[in-house]
Amino acid sequence: MRAVLLLTLAAVSAAAQDTAPSLANLGRLSIARVFASGRQGGSDAETFYGVRNAFDGGSNILNGINYSSWDAGPEDFAIVRFSRPVTVTGIVVEGSRSSYTPSPEGFTVQIRSAGSQELFLSPYVGLEDQLAIYATPQPLVNVREVVLTFKSRSVFGVEEIEILGPAPRGVSTTPVTPPRDMDLARSASSESQANGRARKALIRRLAAKQIAGMRTARSTIDQAADSTAKARAWLDLNRAADRLAKLLGSDKDLEPLAMQASALGIAVDWCDPGSNWFAHAEGFERYLQILPDGPQADDAWWMRRFRDCGDSEGTAEEYEEEIQWYSEFLKRFPNSSSHAPDARQALSDAQKEYKAARPN
Repeated sequence: MRAVLLLTLAAVSAAAQDTAPSLANLGRLSIARVFASGRQGGSDAETFYGVRNAFDGGSNILNGINYSSWDAGPEDFAIVRFSRPVTVTGIVVEGSRSSYTPSPEGFTVQIRSAGSQELFLSPYVGLEDQLAIYATPQPLVNVREVVLTFKSRSVFGVEEIEILGPAPRGVSTTPVTPPRDMDLARSASSESQANGRARKALIRRLAAKQIAGMRTARSTIDQAADSTAKARAWLDLNRAADRLAKLLGSDKDLEPLAMQASALGIAVDWCDPGSNWFAHAEGFERYLQILPDGPQADDAWWMRRFRDCGDSEGTAEEYEEEIQWYSEFLKRFPNSSSHAPDARQALSDAQKEYKAARPN
């Protein structure tokens, strides 16, 4: 297949250039280094499924098994760097052969030649029959770096990536599996740590702002003589607690912030099975107690649903509970709620799942 691909791309390039020099897979020369945004570090995942596998010529035998596919995630990218400038005339990407890991949907290429301020950006290139061939409109010279950004809806696999062009003079054309670019790896690790610290600091500031809003809502609850204003404040308080829980995410070190929110009337608890923070529904319940037919009663009903911690086991009893809840919601708000279409879809899904999970 490799010979066929090279000949095909050479023919495309020749049509555009009249002549086509011998093509080499530049990504497999000794001057290449590779890096990917997905698999990092020296983990087993990197060893068995890292980006180097996309430049190994189809062979990476470990413990008697051929691990020769790079596994990556949606929007991941691969970088190929060269210690000497090269001329690039095309890219070949061969998708996954595994029935468990699909091929990416496609990719784009970014190249900036040394000393040039202009960035070359290819059009989107889709994979057809697990293969994509892209020929540059003209040879790109003095290239030191090629970036391929992949598009996929889920984890994907790539068997081979070929960066094609003439081998620079004096460089052996004997193919090798390129090493990881350790400069990029160290830089990514350093940036990740710095970003982690900055992200946590920003989360604390956003959480503090959210808690300040919760205090305002709590003050309204305590001072309002009007029941409508009090009910709306309960709704606002619970919505703010939900947003706070999302901000806290899976960081258990942020428990003091969760405790501050809980003290204002909406419990924000840690969920061990899900390893995340979640808010209870006291505010939505209080709204419905005060204004059962209020203008935002449908929102309160909708937002209070299914707040159990952890993943559902998908039992028939659980689906039966969902069917009952969505049916009751649609009975109360058949057409007046913006949530009605979602409720109908959820009800239909729950009925199908219940039928499948019900004991024979």
